[in-house]
Amino acid sequence: MKVKTGELKTHLSRYLRQLQDSDESIEVCVRERPVAYLTSIKGAAMGDVLSRETAALRERLQSAGLTLSGNPPRPATPVPVPPQVAGDGRTDVNSIEEIRATKNW
Repeated sequence: MKVKTGELKTHLSRYLRQLQDSDESIEVCVRERPVAYLTSIKGAAMGDVLSRETAALRERLQSAGLTLSGNPPRPATPVPVPPQVAGDGRTDVNSIEEIRATKNW
């Protein structure tokens, strides 16, 4: 079954119930061009589906000479970003705060 994104967004719960009740998949289209497929995961635990997808992704990456790692490590402390000089040569970084300070509210 084909469905446009607007129709899917409006009636998502109805389409999910249809997926739950049948083995048919839904082809999601943007301007008549298919962009995704929604399928039911009957008979398979979600963890099994994710592990199969991860294994397939690892194989594809390895064939391209890449590896899949976990989340990259975060720095212990955030690195402060130094202020940059404006493109017109001004060096006042806090010009908005200066303007607000001079305004008589």
